[in-house]
Amino acid sequence: LLAAFKVLLYRYTGQQDVIVGSPIANRHRQELERLIGFFVNTLAMRTDLSGNPTFDELLERVRETALGAYAHQDLPFEYLVEQLQPNRNLSHSPLAQVFFVLQNTPRRNVELPGLMATPLKYQAETAKFDLTLYFDELDTDLQGTFEHNTDLFDRDTISRMAQHLRTLLEGIVADPSQRIAELPLLTEAERRELLFEWNDTRADYQHDVCVHELFESQVERTPDAVAVAFEDEQLTYRDLNARANKLAHHLRSLGAGEGDVVGIFMERSLEMIVGILGTLKPGAACLPLDPSYPHERLAFMLRDAPCPVVLSQQRLAVDLPETSARVVRLDADWDDIARSSDEDPRMVVTPESWIYVIYTSGSTGNPKGVCMPHRALVNLVDWHLAAATKSARTLQFASLNFDISFEEIFSTLATGACLFLVRDSMRVDIPALGRFIDENRIERFHLPVMVLQKLAEELFDKPQALLSLRDLMVGGEQLQITDDLRKLFTRLKDCTLYNHYGPSETHVVTSFTLPRDPETWPVFPPLGRPLANTEIYLLDSHLHPVPAGVPGELYIGGTCLAHGYLNRPALTAERFIPHPFSGAPGARLYKTGDLTRYRKDGN
Repeated sequence: LLAAFKVLLYRYTGQQDVIVGSPIANRHRQELERLIGFFVNTLAMRTDLSGNPTFDELLERVRETALGAYAHQDLPFEYLVEQLQPNRNLSHSPLAQVFFVLQNTPRRNVELPGLMATPLKYQAETAKFDLTLYFDELDTDLQGTFEHNTDLFDRDTISRMAQHLRTLLEGIVADPSQRIAELPLLTEAERRELLFEWNDTRADYQHDVCVHELFESQVERTPDAVAVAFEDEQLTYRDLNARANKLAHHLRSLGAGEGDVVGIFMERSLEMIVGILGTLKPGAACLPLDPSYPHERLAFMLRDAPCPVVLSQQRLAVDLPETSARVVRLDADWDDIARSSDEDPRMVVTPESWIYVIYTSGSTGNPKGVCMPHRALVNLVDWHLAAATKSARTLQFASLNFDISFEEIFSTLATGACLFLVRDSMRVDIPALGRFIDENRIERFHLPVMVLQKLAEELFDKPQALLSLRDLMVGGEQLQITDDLRKLFTRLKDCTLYNHYGPSETHVVTSFTLPRDPETWPVFPPLGRPLANTEIYLLDSHLHPVPAGVPGELYIGGTCLAHGYLNRPALTAERFIPHPFSGAPGARLYKTGDLTRYRKDGN
């Protein structure tokens, strides 16, 4: 029983060094057995569960530990603590916080002259430890009871834990030669829910088109609507498409097409949006090159992702690192570009063609170029069209070097709405940003959590500020609900807050919609559920699904996956692994490295 309980703790926590406390009667001399008094001592049973042993092998380890502990049972637990001197904390007991108790003392009837005595059961009101498992031997049965600290565990968690222990014991009895990581833990109903029901996200999307074709379809529907605005300039859908077409034909004449990467070394402007669309139309992928990046990083990216062409602006082009690429300045060279056709180019571009190569920060080594196909972004845009406010005036806030910028741009241009650009200086000037939102009646905004918090702090005394907003989507870091945010959204009665999550290798994959009443918001809202055609799995180190409430590493599958890392086949194979739960040929999961847990509601 103790070995099985330790397997349960190992499977819940991933810890391979497990200490469980256990009381012992400390009456190992026959003369003491009937003596009235409290002799009980506490044993700290420590077991090494490393190496994924079989249960039989683990049982032998636990047996040796128990026999050794019994041999020293009269060494006071207090003396052991005094000698080991662990870091003491009033919130938990030293050495062991989890306890196991086996009540196997033979039951005797109490006989007193003239009296009949009956054992009285009582309900303990205070947990002595974080978690205690009691087993009572009752004739032919074993009855197990969990006692738990209600500040740490709720009833549903303990009920699941009891069921998992039962499933584990049944698996052990059926075959004790199984390795402990392979022993069954989940019921069939749980496994079906975790792997299939919570991942049943299948939805129709435009799987046979590329993201720029979504824009071209919108051009036909609303040619005269304003597509993009920057300061005192703007372009209609027709004008934006015509300029992008001219650039596409020009790039094709320079040898940039399907399978190529075109650098975008530009500040935010109308030309930047023209440059993105003009790059995608002949089948090339965008390589964002932030002018504010260090010269060494830009040089590395240009070496790692050779570009036949880099798009820039006249005043920036002189700062570009040395490159063999042809530099096209969209402002100074426009007269030459304008000679090209303004008709939609007829190029062979597929949903598996890359839309961009975006480099990670490089915080864990050299930056890696993530190669994202059109398929993933088209699916995300279609999800937006079905789930969020349509035709909303959208602020394009993110730097082009972050994948969220492509979501901002194309989820707007696929709806006939207007995309508003702001200078980089305004992105860090919160009062000016607030004024811009109000003056331009911005309705939709993707932003980092930190920026949302600053807006709430600095505009708290302006009751008319931000009232045009309808949809706010945050991501990039953990959302924490503060009093300032609650006050802001109490005032923004028509605005909905969405919590998004997604690494660069998959783009956005989950969303949680916060309820209307900010007073009900938890301090740390969940990440939500997987988006359309996206799969989320929480797995242990052996790729087995973990139960709800138990931390597991987050793996992502479905339409959202990138192709991998540019020129890094070994790393791609390490992080994009074969899908263990899918029979589809070539199906993969992305290993995020993030630890998460399911709530009981599936978020």
